[in-house]
Amino acid sequence: MKALLLDLDGTLLGMEWEIFIKSYFRLLTAQFQDILPPDAMYKRIWEATEAMVISNDPQTTNEEVFIANFFSGLRLSPQELMPRFEQFYADQFGSLQELTEPVAGAGELVDTARTLGIKVAIATNPVFPESAILQRVEWAGLGDREFSLVTSYETMHFCKPNPRFYVEVAERLGVKPEECLMAGNDVEEDLVAAKVGMETFLVDRFLIDRGQSDLKPDGRGDLQALARQLRQKID
Repeated sequence: MKALLLDLDGTLLGMEWEIFIKSYFRLLTAQFQDILPPDAMYKRIWEATEAMVISNDPQTTNEEVFIANFFSGLRLSPQELMPRFEQFYADQFGSLQELTEPVAGAGELVDTARTLGIKVAIATNPVFPESAILQRVEWAGLGDREFSLVTSYETMHFCKPNPRFYVEVAERLGVKPEECLMAGNDVEEDLVAAKVGMETFLVDRFLIDRGQSDLKPDGRGDLQALARQLRQKID
């Protein structure tokens, strides 16, 4: 095994996703209500996010997909409005930290992998800009760790649960998919890595299971259990 891929939300960073995302949208739409009514803003963001999720174009980044869909039919241009998004993430997004908590064993897991010579990637679903993702890495207590890759919508071309997301991550790490282990808390989005040959580990404290996947993980438990598993593999 040469690379460890780690989901972020609900895996390294504790949160109840439904509560977090509802608060996120409420906060975001409030910041743009002078431009768009909250319901209209919500609809545009959601549809643009869905467009990223279903995109299968290796030549177009998720950010480009988002912008093309969000601004379709909107009189305002990206040059006018995207700085408002950047300001939101710089000034307002941080207030959502109170809805999250560090997960025990996250630092130990990252340190264990790096000590064993394993590349570590934050393989979060890249539907957010890098600034929002790096803030959540900080909230997880991992801001002082170095990662070989942190996925974000500026650089990635696919989203979970598209298996091509995992192929792209492996390519960026310079390893083969079968040399990777993907760990996450979402049965549908994270275990799909097995379809490209990756080993999988289900982190089950903040488990998300929509009942839409019959994939089974190779391992299951908390982050400490995964750290022990890594040490055993090397030994």
